[in-house]
Amino acid sequence: MHPIIAGEVRRAEALLEGYLAFPLESIELEHIDLDRLRRLPQRIKAPLSNLQIIVQKRHLSQRDMAIAVNLVDELSNQVSKADVHPRLEILRDIDAALSKNKLSHFTRFVLPMILAAMGMVYCHVGNVEVRDVFFISGLTVLMLILVNSYLAARPHGTVLVCAFSLLAIGGSLAAFISEAPAKMSGIYLLVSAFIFLIELIKGIAARPTTYGNNIPVYEHTAHEQFEFTKDNDHGQVIRNLSGES
Repeated sequence: MHPIIAGEVRRAEALLEGYLAFPLESIELEHIDLDRLRRLPQRIKAPLSNLQIIVQKRHLSQRDMAIAVNLVDELSNQVSKADVHPRLEILRDIDAALSKNKLSHFTRFVLPMILAAMGMVYCHVGNVEVRDVFFISGLTVLMLILVNSYLAARPHGTVLVCAFSLLAIGGSLAAFISEAPAKMSGIYLLVSAFIFLIELIKGIAARPTTYGNNIPVYEHTAHEQFEFTKDNDHGQVIRNLSGES
């Protein structure tokens, strides 16, 4: 096996061993059947299976080596985000779908804020009516979906999802018992506003700085399978892999 491919394969094996909490050097990528690892989400299986295809090739090109590097980089990126229990993968999928465009990403934070503000105004205090129960219950379900999908994609997502779910469900029950649904709406408003503020600050911080019309500003692009990343100089990648300066 080519030394570059062998190094990338060992790096991929180490990443997979760490993700699955297997002993060191217990996985051989060439011989492992990924379909038998039911715990493994598809976003991690995909770069591994494509890397297996490259490893099985008898004649490797410089492009194959560059692709292998990109695949393991993508695997590293996915493993670094993968501290969520596999059963919560559906929340990650919802987060990915809502984050695809700016409108849906903006709406997921603003809509709960508007509904929570309405709850503070229209829900009764000291005399819970049926409509209050339906409103807070619906708002709780919406918050569990939107907020938990956001938290599931963050570091320590499992802990955050469990904590917010306990807060939402327990808080709603307490609000009904204490006849204060408007206060629960206020808590939801604070949570939504806090997350929205975090995303707003992140968006401002991530905005590229322009120094003039003649200098292009490039956006970061994640590693794509079997593709060079957007800003890579193909010639430079091949020169690096071959040891040339």
